[in-house]
Amino acid sequence: MNRTVLLILIAVVAVLGVSSLFTVTETEYAIKFQLGKIVRSDYEPGLHVKLPFVNNVRKFERRILTLDTAPEQMITSEQKFVAVDSFVKWRIVDVEHFYTSTQGNERIAHEPPRQYRQGQNPQPDCQPHAARSDFRTACNNHAGHCTAAPTCLR
Repeated sequence: MNRTVLLILIAVVAVLGVSSLFTVTETEYAIKFQLGKIVRSDYEPGLHVKLPFVNNVRKFERRILTLDTAPEQMITSEQKFVAVDSFVKWRIVDVEHFYTSTQGNERIAHEPPRQYRQGQNPQPDCQPHAARSDFRTACNNHAGHCTAAPTCLR
């Protein structure tokens, strides 16, 4: 009887010990939450500690990600249709801002802003499809100022 209780106690302590550790690799960002609120988001790669059942950890890619859209038919100035295939290379720079903006869902980050989905165009020099276009094309539409994303892409 005493030996069984000791084995159960050792098993419970082992489970709590393992669930209180988490690792962050070089290719990941990690955010630690305490009861749903962000506690910390600046983890270096390695082994870290959390409180089991109180803290949880979400991890996100640190590497460059690719958004590849389906080809779209566009009409040229000569009134001919061409198939335009576009892609965007992007990465998360501020993981805490990314999480609060998208609830940690990469699919939300891949969608165009709400005003473009609803057909509104807040800036006259921006095309509604510019949010899905190649970033280089959007930069060329804005006089080559590519130090930050053009305001129509934000």
